[in-house]
Amino acid sequence: MSPKPPHFTHTREKSAVEFALWLKKEGYRESTIRRYAKIIKVLSKRASIVDGESVKRIITDSGWTEGTKALACDAYFRFAKMRGFRFEKPIYKPVDSLPFIPLEQELDTLISGSGKKMSTFLQILKETGARAGEIWRLKWTDIDFARAMYLRLRHPQISVT
Repeated sequence: MSPKPPHFTHTREKSAVEFALWLKKEGYRESTIRRYAKIIKVLSKRASIVDGESVKRIITDSGWTEGTKALACDAYFRFAKMRGFRFEKPIYKPVDSLPFIPLEQELDTLISGSGKKMSTFLQILKETGARAGEIWRLKWTDIDFARAMYLRLRHPQISVT
């Protein structure tokens, strides 16, 4: 039996750390690096990390949501790229779900349980439907008391990173 090539010898931690360093070198964001490295560490505990078919089976049988499975496949695809082997990603389509919308009574409870400044802020959000940035940028000159508390909202500054 011939020994495995040096790039296939690994431990769970070494694989995850090596992968994280590679992602950093490739210019990925810190949050992406942490998430992908964690996925690789979990996969390496459950399967042979260098066997793509084994990893596919683990991901499929994991009980994760479709979105998490897609993320895990994406992380493993990049891991395979780093290690120099091919991985054909299966297609997982995330299931669209409705967002949580609290009842008005729940909002009122939250507002009444907050401090003076925060409750004022939350009440304005609730009553106007404005964005948080628009409310934070309000000045006294933006309030028209003659027109029944008419607010002139400023657009929040949009930063693209």
